[in-house]
Amino acid sequence: MRTFLFVMVLGFSLLGLGKNAVASSIYETDNLTMEMDGSLKFYVMGLHMNYPWSIIAGGLGWDSKSALMGLGEARIGFSGAWKEDIFKWQFQLKGAAALYSQVGIMNSIGGGTGNYEPSYLFPLQYTDSDDPNVTLSSLVDRMNIKFRLGKLDFILGRQAIGLGVGFIWQPADLLGTFSPLEIDRENKPGVDAIRINWTPGQFTEVAFIGVAGGPGCNHISFPDSSNPLAPSVWQTVAGNSCTPGEIRYENEHSSAAVRLRTTFDEWDIGILGGYVRGDLVGGIFFAGSIKKFNFKGEATFTHDMDTQSPGDPYYSSKNNFIRSVLGMEYSFDTKKSVKLVSEIYYNGFGTDDPSEYLNTMSSARTAVHGEVLNPGMLYGAVALNIELSDKIKMATMAMGNFFDASFHLSSSLDIRLDDNSSIVLGGYVPIGKKPEINLSGTGNVLKVNSEFGLYPTMIYVQYKRYY
Repeated sequence: MRTFLFVMVLGFSLLGLGKNAVASSIYETDNLTMEMDGSLKFYVMGLHMNYPWSIIAGGLGWDSKSALMGLGEARIGFSGAWKEDIFKWQFQLKGAAALYSQVGIMNSIGGGTGNYEPSYLFPLQYTDSDDPNVTLSSLVDRMNIKFRLGKLDFILGRQAIGLGVGFIWQPADLLGTFSPLEIDRENKPGVDAIRINWTPGQFTEVAFIGVAGGPGCNHISFPDSSNPLAPSVWQTVAGNSCTPGEIRYENEHSSAAVRLRTTFDEWDIGILGGYVRGDLVGGIFFAGSIKKFNFKGEATFTHDMDTQSPGDPYYSSKNNFIRSVLGMEYSFDTKKSVKLVSEIYYNGFGTDDPSEYLNTMSSARTAVHGEVLNPGMLYGAVALNIELSDKIKMATMAMGNFFDASFHLSSSLDIRLDDNSSIVLGGYVPIGKKPEINLSGTGNVLKVNSEFGLYPTMIYVQYKRYY
C-alpha cells in the first residue's frame, strides 16, 4: 500500500516521456472528450545551517552543518468533458519520494514551517516516514466533477481553491496556502470541497464554498531495528487514535465561505467572509491596472472563537487580527519581458519581538494548517523577472522582515530544454542574526534573534518534464 500509488504514477509518467504534446487526447467525439497529461519533477538540494554547533548537534540532531536532500515527484492526470461545459471531470494522482542525509530537514526549511499537509476528509493519501531519512507519499490530488445548471456551476470533490490575489503574499488564500518562498508553486494542494459559482451578471460572480476535512493521521510508533517489538500506533495531532484509511472530520479542519467578485472597467473588486477552521473571517480584495502598472491588494480580519491554551494542538497566540498586502507590478518597454514586482505585507498575527517567534510558530495556524507562514509583523519584497532569451528566464527576489532587520535573497534561472522540459538552477541566501543557546536554571534555552537567521543557505537543481 505504502508505495503502490507512487510506483503506479511513476510508471504511467515514464510512458509519456517520449510524447511531444503537453496533453494527449485519449478519446474524442462530437459530444465526449478524454485527455491524459502529467509531469515528472526531480530536485537536488544542498543546505548549510550556520548555527552554533550546540544547536546543530543537540537541537537538530545533525552530525554536520550541511545536508543534502533529493526529491522526486510524478503526476498522472485524466480529464474529460461531455458536451463541452455541461459536464466535466478531473482526476490526478501524485507520487513523491524524498531522501535526506540528515534528519528533520523539512522542518529546518522555512524556520520550521516547511512540513505541513492540507486537511482532508477522505483517505485518498498516504505518507510513510518511518525511516527518518526517507519519506514516501502518494495521494489523489484532484478528483472532482463539474456541471452547470442555468447560471450555477457546481464543482464537487477534491479541487484547488484560490481566494487570494497578491503577487507574493496572499492572506485571503486560507484554503490551501503557498509559502512565499516555495520553489514550485505550480500545483496548489487540493481540498475536499463543494463549490458553487453563481453568475448573476456578465461581470459578477458569487462563489459558495464548503470544505470538509480532518486532522492528519501520523505514525508515531512502529517496530524498527532498535525495538522490533514496538507497537504500531497512529494518532491525530490531538493525540486521538486513528487509522490512515478512515474518513476524518473535525470543525477545526473545515470551512464555509462566500466570495463576491465583480469588475468595473479595468478593476476587479470583491469581498469574502465565512467560517474557516474555527474562525470567523471577513475580507476585501482588488486587482487592476493603470497604464503599465498592475496593482493588487487584499485584507482579511480574523476572529478566533476558541483560542485554546498554550500546548493545545489548536492553540492560537491571537484571537483578533488583520492581515493585509499591497503590491505593484510594472512591465518595462523592452524587447524581452522584464517585470518588476514590489509588495508590502502586514501580518497582524505576527509579532515584532523575535523572542516570541517560537510561540507564534507553534500555533495551529502555522504548525497544523500552514495558514500563516511568517512569524513577524511587517514585511517588504522586491522581485525582478527577466526573459533573457526565448529559452532562458531569470527570477530574483529580496524579502525583508522590517522589525528584526533580517532578509532573504533568492534567485533562479529557468532553462527550457524543449517544448516540454526545463532545468531550473537556484539558490537562497538568508541574512540575519543566528539563534543562540542560553543557559538557564532549568537547562539550555533557545534564543531566536531573527526570522531569516533561522533559514538555511541553499542551492538546488530542478528538472521538470511535462506530457
